[in-house]
Formats: sequence, C-alpha cells, structure tokens
Amino acid sequence: AYTLAVASARKFVGDDTLTAEKAICTFSELMNDAAKELGAENSHFTNPDGFHDQDHYTTALDLLKIANYAKSIPLINEICGTYQTTQIIKSGEEFYWVNSNKLLNQGEYCYSEYADGMKTGFTDEAGTSVISSFTKDGSTQIVVTMNSSELYKKYYDALLLAQYGFKPVSYTHLTLPTILR
Repeated sequence: AYTLAVASARKFVGDDTLTAEKAICTFSELMNDAAKELGAENSHFTNPDGFHDQDHYTTALDLLKIANYAKSIPLINEICGTYQTTQIIKSGEEFYWVNSNKLLNQGEYCYSEYADGMKTGFTDEAGTSVISSFTKDGSTQIVVTMNSSELYKKYYDALLLAQYGFKPVSYTHLTLPTILR
C-alpha cells in the first residue's frame, strides 16, 4: 500500500524526488478529497493501509459509499473477488496470493457461493471488520461489519445481513419484543 501510495503521489505532483513521508501526506490528502467527492463526509485518512492513527477514522456508511464506487471499477471488482492467484512478473519470478476474505474460500464454514469481495481489516483498536459483496440473481448487496469481537463473527454477521438484504423481511412474521409493539 505504501509503495503504491508513494508512486501515485509522486506521479500526481510530477516530482519523482518527493520524499516518501511527503508523498504519503499528499496521497492521504488525495484520499480525503476523493472520499468527500463520493459523499464520505465522516472520514479522515492519514495513511494508505488503515493502520491505527488518532486522526484516521471512518464510518460504516462512508465505507459503504467508497466500496460501492470501488465495486464499479471492473479491475478492482475482479481483484477483490479473486480468492487465489499466481502471477509471474517481468523478471520471471512467480508470486502466489491468497485473499484473506474467508467468504471466498470454499474450505471455510463461512464460505458463500454468492460472495464476490471485498476487503477485510483488523487493528487492535478497531477490532476486525469486513466489507463484503454478495451477488445473487443479478442483485448485489454490499455489507459493512465493524468492530467484531472475533475473527469469524464478522463473516457470520455479513452473511446474516446479506441474507436479509436478498430476502425482504416480512414484519408480520416477526415476534417483536413488547417494548417495540
């Protein structure tokens, strides 16, 4: 993430001698500008990888707005939905990558045939999170779960929310607690 951020910022300002530190600041400013353009009004980014910083924050709604835009970009959509891949770079060296999104792994209990992305996350301060995308019968649901207490809980929460999204809930079949009746 840092390599891409530095290279992008240097290209954006047209200065290959820009220090890495200044390039990260520039990239963060660009991220904040882009987020605002997408309607993410309650976010502020200070780094390209999402690691903890007092001034680095977001909301589930803002992440949903950003994810929705990212999903509209075919290459990002393809990458986020790929569970594993092998790539050979120009030098001939081979790299093997596995997506950390367990919803995409057929060997996991939380696997979903409808899952097609997007991004997992974790910090000690924020807990575990996942932005999940599910596509079923031509309809796509993007679900954001944050601050899950356990690794797999974020996936099960996402599956439950997507299930409700695909199958509208009939409130006549719900037994509501007395306080909500």
